[in-house]
Amino acid sequence: MDAGSGALASWNPNADGTGRALAVYGTNVYVGGSFTNVGGVPRNRIAAVDVSTGQVTSWNPGADSDVYALLLSGGRLFVGGQFLTLGGLTRIGVGSFNLGTGSLESWNLAGNSSPSQVFSMGVSQNAIYLGGYFSAMGGSNRVCLAAVDMTTGLATAFDGRLSGSNLSVQSVGVYSNLLYIGGLWSTIGGQPRTFAAALDPATGNLAAWDPRMNMVPLAYCAASNTFYVGGMFGAVGCIPRTNLAAFDLGTKQVTAWAPYTLSDVQDVAIAGTQVYLGGEFTNVCGQPRAHLASVDLNTGAVSSWNPGTDYYVKVLGIWGNYLYAGGAFRNVAGTPRTNLAEFDLTSGALTSWDPRLGNGIVRSMEINTNTLYVGGVLTSAGGVSRRGVVSYDLTSRTINSWDPGFASTGSPDVEAISRSGSRIFLGGRFVSVGGYTRTNFVAVDATTAAVLPLRADTDGMVYGLAAATNAVFIGGQFQNIVQDTAAYSRNYLAALDPNSGGITSWNPGANYAVLRTKILPGTLCVGGFFYSTLGNETTAGIAAFPLALVGPPGIVPNSVQRYGNGIQFQLNAVGVPQATVLASTNLVNWQTAQTVPLVAGSGLFTDSGAGSVPKRFYRLSVP
Repeated sequence: MDAGSGALASWNPNADGTGRALAVYGTNVYVGGSFTNVGGVPRNRIAAVDVSTGQVTSWNPGADSDVYALLLSGGRLFVGGQFLTLGGLTRIGVGSFNLGTGSLESWNLAGNSSPSQVFSMGVSQNAIYLGGYFSAMGGSNRVCLAAVDMTTGLATAFDGRLSGSNLSVQSVGVYSNLLYIGGLWSTIGGQPRTFAAALDPATGNLAAWDPRMNMVPLAYCAASNTFYVGGMFGAVGCIPRTNLAAFDLGTKQVTAWAPYTLSDVQDVAIAGTQVYLGGEFTNVCGQPRAHLASVDLNTGAVSSWNPGTDYYVKVLGIWGNYLYAGGAFRNVAGTPRTNLAEFDLTSGALTSWDPRLGNGIVRSMEINTNTLYVGGVLTSAGGVSRRGVVSYDLTSRTINSWDPGFASTGSPDVEAISRSGSRIFLGGRFVSVGGYTRTNFVAVDATTAAVLPLRADTDGMVYGLAAATNAVFIGGQFQNIVQDTAAYSRNYLAALDPNSGGITSWNPGANYAVLRTKILPGTLCVGGFFYSTLGNETTAGIAAFPLALVGPPGIVPNSVQRYGNGIQFQLNAVGVPQATVLASTNLVNWQTAQTVPLVAGSGLFTDSGAGSVPKRFYRLSVP
């Protein structure tokens, strides 16, 4: 494009696949990617194009797999990718060309693992810095980040010492005597740094620069006009926040509330003036706190409450003056409690109630009136069989007979629970419930636990559920939902109509897993590993949708009932606090019959005088 006007130029190499890397040298633009043709001429993943005409040149070395990175230095073109051969010779992940002759050089890194993937490269003095996915490079053990000598091809003394799961370095750049990298890791040289860091290019020692890049929210709660977020992230809205943040719901801006933890927060819950935290952390605001803590709702200061569990806390719930914590622990403050514990919020003490969960992990929790639902990888509770999910009566602290009947084979895992009215929705990893085939999602009766006809089988795990009166939102690792023989493409996030059982047309399309879904007043909040366009907005890790967009207000037809001289029916209007019912006898003159308050988008309207007229029409008005 023209740099001044932005007008599209006529230059058009016309590759048949993605171009991933560009380098300009003299009259040529060198291109790497996943294409196999450029301008109708066969070119396997690497080519040179005339900088003026866009025509492919005769240079044709070829690579047997994708090229991700190109780097020019000293008349040489360095090439990185996931190839095993380059220019017809063995080059695992990296190679170089002499730009004077166009020939592949003998420079060949010793000892790099196969396969090696090099995603990005940088240069400083006589060293080439390589970032990617590999375990060895240049004859030495180097994990995803290495420096190799431009002459010998051997690894230098530089060692970034990256650690963590799913390691990879996606970007590398050298600026002002520092090496900047971006990617996935947990620590560098034993120090916490996530997603972006700067290192000394000679030694690999970590520099002070810490942008605290944004990543994954896992838990939400709200109080008054403030929305609290916990998870595993380092910044929100470009403002440093380590695993905890708060938003003003009016301005949508990050507030000054800034407690922090040194590891991820899995769940948050509010009671009184305290925000309760559960997760994998062992430190909050610089003070030792093992997996459970509370911080002030307004100031963020950590409280003295410090029960401590011997392993992580996954979920939290509040019922009256009690806090419930579920996870993978075996002891709380030295007292045996297996995966589920109850605390008195007045004293902060662990109560005497012992749910006696068998070995397993609690991954989900829902509290409705006086019933506590607990889900996870469960096999028993209180000495009786309960697979996947168990229900407790909180007034008596006893196990209910309610049991959906997950299959006795395998290890059913209930990752999400949401109740709406008389229905309970369960999500996770399972294939059979109550003798019926149900894959990762099931709807059951809240009273009898009978499996309901509503069906939506997913091709991956369900991690999040949020049920409103006219929609059930499902988040997870899936890409397709199957009903009977029909398959619907839904990337990681979908909505069901709980009344008809159909998949709705709502399809925001995430590019990776959704881990949490939660309904706040008028808003659906989702969090996860996505980091691109979601519902036509570019976002990373967190997104919010107005609930009014997922279904129109309406009167539920099958809820209309006559009684005596009157009529009663249910109405739905998601995202507003109240709705007004207007009545007419002739469809011309309308009068306000009643303004109905809504709870979770639903309300009940009663017209006790409907029987006094021969005809009665109703319509709904919402703000």
